[in-house]
Amino acid sequence: MKIVVFGGAGWLGRATLTILESHGHQVRAFDRTAEAWAAWEEVDGPWQGDRVYGDIADYAQVEAAVAGCDAVIHLACISNDPSFELDPTLGKSINYDAFFPLVDIS
Repeated sequence: MKIVVFGGAGWLGRATLTILESHGHQVRAFDRTAEAWAAWEEVDGPWQGDRVYGDIADYAQVEAAVAGCDAVIHLACISNDPSFELDPTLGKSINYDAFFPLVDIS
């Protein structure tokens, strides 16, 4: 099965990708931050899977990432209060506003 994981470079995304790959699935990771990828590689080493740098609020990028996939796992979010408070508009756009379009596109 081919699966795209939104928020794939985060802590939960990394674990999810690793588990899915260990069960023989083809996975695509979608995430917007180079810092998350760098932190991953520092801890776990390079990941060789299909990686998409994109913004979940950019629906054309979401459509492209979902294309050809059998399943979608949505883990993308601003995940803690201090980060959310730095930019509440961005937090809302990722955590809430992008959810329903992602469901519709999927």
